[in-house]
Amino acid sequence: MVRRFFACIFSRRGVRAMIFCVVALATLIGLFYAVVNWRGRRAWDAYRRDAESRGVIVDFAKLIPPTIPDDQNFAATPFFKPLFDFEPGTQKWRDKEAFERVTKFGSMFLSELPSEKQDQLRTVISKERQKQMNGDWRRSWRR
Repeated sequence: MVRRFFACIFSRRGVRAMIFCVVALATLIGLFYAVVNWRGRRAWDAYRRDAESRGVIVDFAKLIPPTIPDDQNFAATPFFKPLFDFEPGTQKWRDKEAFERVTKFGSMFLSELPSEKQDQLRTVISKERQKQMNGDWRRSWRR
């Protein structure tokens, strides 16, 4: 019985029927996607026309602000510029020490100040914050 079933399925006629079913199924799937894409395009075009008539900007390219010139861009200063300079196609900095220089700048800058300047900086910090820092002025830069 099982042998007859497999003989029928794998006969020339059975293989042709299976190929026909696979092609018919692929055609139906393709037709379904074509209809859904056509309906979606029509709905999107209708919505876009309606939204544009109300004054809504639908073109996303128009929403992107223009680039800021380097002379007005704070992130383009020589101090921060290495943080945004990556090797092409990666997220690896060209200057490996740039992040450390920027993050440790405050502590390096403050440690080089004379003690009277450090005292002046301590007066800027509130008394309550000084108590939280337990006299360590470097903690004021980390919250």
